[in-house]
Amino acid sequence: MDTFATFSVLESPNWQDYELLDTGDGLKLERFGPYTFIRPEVQAMWKRALPEQEWQKAHATFQPTNEESGGHWVFKKKVDERWKMRYNFAPGSYKQPDPQAGDKKEDQIRFWAMTTPGRHLGFFLKPPRIGTLLRQYFKKRTTSRMRSKEAQ
Repeated sequence: MDTFATFSVLESPNWQDYELLDTGDGLKLERFGPYTFIRPEVQAMWKRALPEQEWQKAHATFQPTNEESGGHWVFKKKVDERWKMRYNFAPGSYKQPDPQAGDKKEDQIRFWAMTTPGRHLGFFLKPPRIGTLLRQYFKKRTTSRMRSKEAQ
């Protein structure tokens, strides 16, 4: 009897400024805000889905080496030293908060992103603001679940 590996698609619909564009051949192509990056991904053992010309549009590629940091970034296009990104807590929110639609800026985390000496990209958040948002978000979810259980 043949068995086949199954895959689960993990989605994060609230990420407006991040997108996994493609993977394969030990690499991943990602969009962080306005920039695209190629980074190593040992678990991407299959062939890439996008054509090579899409990969060639990347702003930078992480080149693994024997350096202490594990390698360095090779920039093909200009990338700001840091850039703004955001994450929306409002379910299914792909857009900027719209006050007329009842959206609140409190439902959104805004933060700085930048390349780091290693293969990672750094995200720099203001911890007090994040803590407040996370508490509000999980309080809403917990309250909502409790109400659902009471209604059953």
